[in-house]
Amino acid sequence: MKKIYLRQNELLEIAKIIKDHLPGIKVFIHRHERNIVLDLPRNIDRLKIEELKTKLKIKYSNYQFSVFYF
Repeated sequence: MKKIYLRQNELLEIAKIIKDHLPGIKVFIHRHERNIVLDLPRNIDRLKIEELKTKLKIKYSNYQFSVFYF
């Protein structure tokens, strides 16, 4: 099985996509091997979150994205 490493550059690109899609909202990003966890506030529209996850999954198909709410 091939190991996949997430470079700092890719993490910053993911953060920029999130910032452009959800401006003004505080988001925490954590990485655990191939899983990228997004911590979002509860008051965000679920449709926007699904659009964001779809956009990220298309561009970064090697990673699994999970969303948690605070």
